[in-house]
Amino acid sequence: MKTPLTWEETVDFMLEGITELKKNIKEGNKQRINDSKGRIEYYAKKLDYEPTEMLDKILNKKRQN
Repeated sequence: MKTPLTWEETVDFMLEGITELKKNIKEGNKQRINDSKGRIEYYAKKLDYEPTEMLDKILNKKRQN
């Protein structure tokens, strides 16, 4: 996992994680989905943000498609 040096880098890494999560959901790769979720949670903690609701929405939306 990359260590962000600034707030902006942390946001960028978290957004990369969200993009990766969506890709992994589309591919159905459960291990990588869990890895992506963990990465998002890690960066969200650094931003003092609770990502649970956002992650639930992403996961539920993709499962419906």
